[in-house]
Amino acid sequence: MAVAYASVEDILASLPDSEYPSGTYGALIGRLINASSELVDSYTRRPIGAYKVQTDTVKLLSGNGKRELSIPELAFWPPQKVEVTPDGETWIEIPTNRMIPRPFGETPVWQIMNPDVWQVGDRNIRITGKWGYSLSPPEIVKQAVIIQTIRWLKRAQQAYQDVGAISDLGQQKYVQKLDPDISVILENCGLQRWVV
Repeated sequence: MAVAYASVEDILASLPDSEYPSGTYGALIGRLINASSELVDSYTRRPIGAYKVQTDTVKLLSGNGKRELSIPELAFWPPQKVEVTPDGETWIEIPTNRMIPRPFGETPVWQIMNPDVWQVGDRNIRITGKWGYSLSPPEIVKQAVIIQTIRWLKRAQQAYQDVGAISDLGQQKYVQKLDPDISVILENCGLQRWVV
């Protein structure tokens, strides 16, 4: 299920003298917002809803025999619960009070510290937390969703044709993916992940 990074009201507020009454077009705009939000997630190579994490979820990770364990992005620190299993059945909660964000190319690597060492094993560490980039969408993500939604809404007036004319410049524009302006915005603000 998609998590919307903008609201119908945000879209209508961005359209001057809106010709789209929310009662008539609200459902269509809502679907376009959801699709735009998923497209931003896909483009930045993050799971759906990574920019608006709402609930705690569980991830199972494998121990590496070291004090530091690399983990996926956490939108909120500290995690709600960190547990280990010595036998695959009994889970024991352990204290972890330290996280180290480390730059690694374009993507930060998050590491969580254990007072001892993480026992080597397959999926023997269970971490409950808010996994993702942020609890609420960054303004740049929200703006990208608004722009993409409005452009799709305007394309709907052209029967969703892949060709649109720019009369002032005498050009035709072909669009079958994320709008090029939005891809530049997302690339320049560093949200695109290169290592997954």
